Amino acid sequence: MQQTNAHISQLHQGKKLDTLVENRTAYTTDEAELNIYETFEFVERVGLTFDYPVFVSMISGKKVMHFEGQTPMPFFPHESLLLPPKETMRIDFPEATLDSPTRCLALAFSPEVVKDTLNLLNEKFARLPETGEWKLPSDNFYLLHDSTINDSVHRMVTLFTDDSRARNVLTNLALKELIVRVLQTEARNLLLNGCENPNLDHRLVAVIRFIRENLHTDITLDMLCRRASMSKPNFFRQFKLHFGITPTDFINRERIQRAKQVLAQPQKSVTDASYSAGFNNLNYFIKVFKKMEGLTPSNFKKRLAK
Repeated sequence: MQQTNAHISQLHQGKKLDTLVENRTAYTTDEAELNIYETFEFVERVGLTFDYPVFVSMISGKKVMHFEGQTPMPFFPHESLLLPPKETMRIDFPEATLDSPTRCLALAFSPEVVKDTLNLLNEKFARLPETGEWKLPSDNFYLLHDSTINDSVHRMVTLFTDDSRARNVLTNLALKELIVRVLQTEARNLLLNGCENPNLDHRLVAVIRFIRENLHTDITLDMLCRRASMSKPNFFRQFKLHFGITPTDFINRERIQRAKQVLAQPQKSVTDASYSAGFNNLNYFIKVFKKMEGLTPSNFKKRLAK
């Protein structure tokens, strides 16, 4: 979120503050309202409620979020919440100062843009029958950002704060993209968490269980299609629809996680990690690891050792 924070800092440079607590700057379109909140001093239990579904994302600093009947939740950059209408937040700002403000965005969606997006998904990209229709979560939904969510948030802020003639058209597309990304994240989390429930009967959950139990072997697309009882085109489409990535990319992610567990053991080598995770080609393993983690397996192991 550093890029987004820098963009907002530049926009607000020299701007007069109305208040030191939740100083609000709003940017509106026909479909949504983007609110940038900045707090410059320690304060507790600040209340905030929206009439529409709202996507809340931390930009800088730290908050502690309080919701009725729930444990207080620390809230940091690269984290977001999707909240239903009329959900009241009580917010603490334990670290906010004049020199280091806490910044957060709250994006309130109009019912129309939500309805249009859900109708499009259910008509053109219907999920498996056992998953049900696409819909917004009825409860608070927490998500940790991946690169796609980070990019969507930054693009959203950039478009809303732009004054070009095409702003309304571009923000409409970006709003729908963000809603889709959030729904995909929720669907992925539900399925991954469902792997821990042996009684859950879902074809994609069965596929994930099979992948995790056989990472050390050669997993083919044919195997996964048979496990899901689906044709190749339909399986590939449904998998990418629910998880946001291809089956091959998912397998590689799972294998890298397994490799990191092996690398954490001092007596294990990079070669041990490669073969334990199902990579039969060491050079390919190093290439995939570096692409996903930003450093080589050897450097990862050295970092752990330190």
